[in-house]
Amino acid sequence: MCAALALLGCACASNNPEPDQDVERPEEERREPLRNLISNTGQLTGMPSPESGDMSGIVSGQLEVADDDLEGNFLVAPVPFLNPTIGVGLALGAAYMKPFGKNAPPSTIGGGVMYSDNGTRGVALGFKGYFDEDRYRLTVGVASVIVNYDLTVEGGTAVPLRQEVIVLGVEFLVRAFERVFIGPQVMVSGLDTELRRDEDAGAIPEEELEADSIALGLRAQRDTRDSTFYPREGSLSDVQVRAYDEALGSTFSYRVVPLAYNAYITPREKEVIAIRGSARFAFGDVPFYGESFFGTKSDLRGYTVGTLHDNTLLAAQAEYRREFPYRMGAVAFAGVGTVVRDLGALDEAEALPSVGFGLRVLLEKENHVNFRLDFAWGKDQSAIYFWVGEAF
Repeated sequence: MCAALALLGCACASNNPEPDQDVERPEEERREPLRNLISNTGQLTGMPSPESGDMSGIVSGQLEVADDDLEGNFLVAPVPFLNPTIGVGLALGAAYMKPFGKNAPPSTIGGGVMYSDNGTRGVALGFKGYFDEDRYRLTVGVASVIVNYDLTVEGGTAVPLRQEVIVLGVEFLVRAFERVFIGPQVMVSGLDTELRRDEDAGAIPEEELEADSIALGLRAQRDTRDSTFYPREGSLSDVQVRAYDEALGSTFSYRVVPLAYNAYITPREKEVIAIRGSARFAFGDVPFYGESFFGTKSDLRGYTVGTLHDNTLLAAQAEYRREFPYRMGAVAFAGVGTVVRDLGALDEAEALPSVGFGLRVLLEKENHVNFRLDFAWGKDQSAIYFWVGEAF
């Protein structure tokens, strides 16, 4: 399941920029894929839904790579984390980067392992390749995760689940226009769910506890951000459509459409206003693990994943970011969202607010990579997050 990749953030990780300027430090650029691997591993709030992982790759951008910059690099980094759903833990990421020819970003093979204090653990391996001067992008990822969390079912009962997830994902994107990539996805996954305690699973149908998922999808992406880790201007648009079908070998037939748009504005030096809008729609015979989980991928912070979920998720938020001397920074954020059965139920939907603040410590100056500590409050819930990289 691609939530394994959301948990480990390997090759199926978050989206990346298309810098306008030439690269002045090729050595630093060759290190960027591992930094991105570390940053994207922070998607630990993505729960084990078979299709929730991104397939956009570890690194992006149109880099001018000279002949003498084609050597490979190998890097390893440990990262501690704090997550309201799976607790405190440690992840270890490793990657080897090497450009395939001039005028292309470094292609990357990377892997990661992680463990948290509630028994969640996993391993992932991925490859992201750039070919023909970044005309073609190939992403392949495989992961195996055991995750422990509580799922709130009908009636408000919290059911403690243990899920074993195995996932394989492949994506092939072609540059159709400047900064626009389009291509197919294939997701193959297996899920085995059991109760962590001897009690009734409640509203979870027995046939959903053990399931296979095979999906064909299509992705379109436009990225004008000036940085992967700390964008100051530009935007990111991302549209995906995935079809799970019994004819392909899936246990259930349903469709998923995730949409997202991020924008970044710099009103003054050392200040950034980041805005994000997102939506996720699930249609058809949707099992519980295919629903839209509130609180994943920072949509929205302050909610524990598994407590609020349904077929349709809508969320919007804004964040003010301020840099201070001595590598310090701070943010304040607010947003609102909801989860409902479908758009027809919006008039009865409950507005779910999110507010909070955070502290930042500059970890790597060249690409402005931060450690982040966020304190967030939702409706009747709160959460603390500690990881590498910004929330969006």
